[in-house]
Amino acid sequence: MNLGSPTAPTAQAVNAFLKEFLMDARVISTPYILRWVIVHLFILPFRIKRGVEAYKKIWLNEGSPLIFFTESFAQKLEKILSHRVYTAMRYGNPSLQSVLQKIQEDGHRKLLVVPLYPQYAVSTTQSAIERVKELSEPLGIESFFVKPFFEEDAYIKNLVKKIKPVLKKCDHLLFSYHSLPVRHIIKANAPDAFCFGRPDCCTIPKESSPQAMRAHQTCYQRHCVTTTEKVAQSLKLKREKYSLAFQSRVGREKWLLPQTNEVVKYLAENGVRRLAIVAPAFVADNLETLYEIKIELKKIFHQTGGERFEYIACLNDETTWVKDFSSLLQNVNTLGHG
Repeated sequence: MNLGSPTAPTAQAVNAFLKEFLMDARVISTPYILRWVIVHLFILPFRIKRGVEAYKKIWLNEGSPLIFFTESFAQKLEKILSHRVYTAMRYGNPSLQSVLQKIQEDGHRKLLVVPLYPQYAVSTTQSAIERVKELSEPLGIESFFVKPFFEEDAYIKNLVKKIKPVLKKCDHLLFSYHSLPVRHIIKANAPDAFCFGRPDCCTIPKESSPQAMRAHQTCYQRHCVTTTEKVAQSLKLKREKYSLAFQSRVGREKWLLPQTNEVVKYLAENGVRRLAIVAPAFVADNLETLYEIKIELKKIFHQTGGERFEYIACLNDETTWVKDFSSLLQNVNTLGHG
């Protein structure tokens, strides 16, 4: 499963996708009526035109990059595994409901679900899990879920492989993750209130307390920090040679910081002339990577004094990534499921 995408770079398709996505209570966690007002009166009227223009700039001949790479990844994975592999999107098409119906018609009753989100978040991972359960149980399908793979060797190793050749051409590496409202992380950590309760909440060893152990299982920020540190250690990067930031902030409430666009400006203004950016929150390229980073942030970097900007593509459907991920799935008990 992946997040999803409009079926075409048109106003009608973008409107339908955004409406389904933003009306999910796990994405905008306000009462239904208030959420409807926010989405229909304050978000959609201003985002559809801009969204269409952005999607047109990244659209492939095969269609949406996120859907194309996710389906290609699944097709290659199926050739390695001894199991049928289906692809579904949390929002849009191929819809989860239609795919689950097909799974039932094909006679399958046990399903291993792989949310393609490396780091856990209520608005992505948990939303996918709850929707699968809601739709699969009436069909008599028993579903199991692969946990986030933010620190698994298969994932870290392939990120390192993508990044390493680019480092020779750059002065600094920026890890940019999709941002989240702080409220989402605190909610995922309830009732412990460990997250953001102390300044070192993400770096304290998880073995230090039962609260830390539980919090680290569902803390998106902790998962981003862990991914970053594991990759940096594998690359033997000095601490001053890399940074972590969060992109795609929307609205006025408190989100995870620092913001990627501000960090890009800061780096350019403080002597970084050659910058590389990687987006480890995504395994397939999409609007946030191909437009927001590769086009918009590149422009900001050059306007602020930067000279060379390198966007490091997602793992997408690369052969070694597919092969290593298949090994991870075949040993899924080491991840835990259910």
